[in-house]
Amino acid sequence: LLFGGMILIITILTLVPIYILENGAQIVTQITELVLIVVSLILVLTALIHTTRLHYDPHAHVDVFDQVLIIITTVGDFAYALFGLFASFFTEPDDEFKPVFIRIEISIGVLVILQTFLQTGFILDTLK
Repeated sequence: LLFGGMILIITILTLVPIYILENGAQIVTQITELVLIVVSLILVLTALIHTTRLHYDPHAHVDVFDQVLIIITTVGDFAYALFGLFASFFTEPDDEFKPVFIRIEISIGVLVILQTFLQTGFILDTLK
């Protein structure tokens, strides 16, 4: 809980430069998003490793409505990440920082797809 609160505060603090700075704010926000996605990927992988030791009940009652909601939100996440990737691929560099922005956005899109896939699998697996 404390670690999650610290991440929330750091995220809010990194959004502040957007309103103060003009040129460097976008890269600060993108790097912060990239770091948060990598941290969440590491946490999901750690949770997957630790939950494999738990008892798996194939006959456990799992509410189908919960599974449908998880799958619907996963489709939305995938669509959002894919549209972001398409936008990054077809963006033409304007100034000196634009190629860096494009590379960061592409890596964010790929990591978001991977993180969404792993997190959805983790949630659906831990329902049982």
